[in-house]
Amino acid sequence: CVVEFQFSDTPPLSHENWRMDRWWLVVAEGQKELCLHDPKLDVDLTIETDLRSLTRFFMGDFSSEQAIRSGALELHGDPRFIACFDEWMPRSHFRYVPRAPEPIDFQELLQRSPAKAIADLARPPVPDKRGV
Repeated sequence: CVVEFQFSDTPPLSHENWRMDRWWLVVAEGQKELCLHDPKLDVDLTIETDLRSLTRFFMGDFSSEQAIRSGALELHGDPRFIACFDEWMPRSHFRYVPRAPEPIDFQELLQRSPAKAIADLARPPVPDKRGV
């Protein structure tokens, strides 16, 4: 099985036949290899995305269904591999770790009334509700 990753946000850089905007995952006889050079094998599945979206998917910021529906990930190729994408596509073990709260925007905070600003700072952070 060969899966090709095509990254839309990376300029087509190359050096000695190494394209940084395309990677290949080759799975054969229980072995997996990430190739930075074209392995010259038939591609079973192509994943079109940008590096940020793939990273956010890998880290669990959104599910594969959300990523595909939004267009952040586009899958083309063998329907069998597309149907079981969640089963074979690795995800980070850290996807279950709660994210740190967003940084405080002090400029926006200073524009509020002092009482509201103090109340907002004292409020505990809202739990992370990512779709994992």
